[in-house]
Amino acid sequence: MTPAEIVELLHKHEGWLAGEPKGRRANLSMQNLCGFSFYRADLRAAKLTGADLSRCDLLEADLSEADLFAANLQEADLRWARFVDADLRGVQLHGANLTGASLANADLRDGVLLGANEKGEVSIVRIDVGNLDFSRANFAGANLSDVRLANSAIVQSDLSKATLCNADLSGADLTNSNLEGADLRGANLSGAKLVGVNLRGANLSGADLAGADLSNADLSGANVDDVDLSDANLTGATLYRPWSHLPTNIRDVLTGHRNWLMGAAEAGSAPADLSDSDLSYIDLSGINLSGARLAGAILTGAKLSQAQMVMADLSGADLSGADLTGADFSGCNLSRTNLSGATVTRTNFGPADILDPDGKATGRSWPTNLTDACLRGVELSQAILGNANLNGADLDGADLTGTGLAEEEKVLDTAGATGGGQPN
Repeated sequence: MTPAEIVELLHKHEGWLAGEPKGRRANLSMQNLCGFSFYRADLRAAKLTGADLSRCDLLEADLSEADLFAANLQEADLRWARFVDADLRGVQLHGANLTGASLANADLRDGVLLGANEKGEVSIVRIDVGNLDFSRANFAGANLSDVRLANSAIVQSDLSKATLCNADLSGADLTNSNLEGADLRGANLSGAKLVGVNLRGANLSGADLAGADLSNADLSGANVDDVDLSDANLTGATLYRPWSHLPTNIRDVLTGHRNWLMGAAEAGSAPADLSDSDLSYIDLSGINLSGARLAGAILTGAKLSQAQMVMADLSGADLSGADLTGADFSGCNLSRTNLSGATVTRTNFGPADILDPDGKATGRSWPTNLTDACLRGVELSQAILGNANLNGADLDGADLTGTGLAEEEKVLDTAGATGGGQPN
């Protein structure tokens, strides 16, 4: 098509959009438009299936609801362009500049275009969409299932509520992007840079996060079922699973424990025994597990702020990286417990009062047992340690300011501590 023909076609398309009788919807399907300028063009709902728009100037163009199935947009200038509700299945975007572009509710799933080669034979047009720059783009609600965006830059972009099932985002840079409520089931995020990303409420079930950098990311309420985070960088990340993500049998045990504490005679009312259970990254804020047995439980990264854990048995449990702000662990058995990296601001590790059968104070107390516990790097200056037994505890790098424990007593000798497991 000649430039004059394209200009005439755009003029008629604008008339069609305005509802004019002589207006006509633009149909540029399979056309070679390489290098043409569509600066600020109104191409809403235009037909551009398989069109060659490589190296085109589409700066601030509006292609909302356009059919761009398998179109070639390689090296095109798409800055601040609008692709809201557009069909972008199988589109070729290698080298395109999508800074500030809006792709809200667009469909970027894989697509296959059949084309004729030089011999007239029908063949599949191969599509390469890796190594793209989508910085500050809007993908809110977009369908990106199975899309291949490995090693792409998607910095500070909005992917909230986007569908990214089985997408290949390996090695991609999504720093400070918003993926709240996104569906990332089965997605490949290995080696991805997810620093500061908002993943609140996202579904990451079965996703591959090997080697991913999730430092300072917010994963509150995210579904991380069947996700291996052992090789991911979670420094400063917030990762809590909601109560609803706990297995039914564990929820039943916790309900029975609550009824036991209330003195209810309902079926299943009994002290909780969650020994060796996986409670990692669960939000248990404010829960009352006093008297519960949690020996060997995995509570890595769990949120236990304001929890009541009086006289509970957590011996050998893993509480590394857990948030214990304001929690009461008085009289607990925390021997051999891993508390490295835990937040213990205003956490009470002091003695528990021993009460008589009528619930009255006896004047005696039961100290918290922290023998052989790992407290590496923990800021104990903010914790309440009164008479806790710290014999053999690993306090390497711990902040003991104001605790009354001398520097030379950090590892073995804790003057003033009582013998754990014996009442005073």
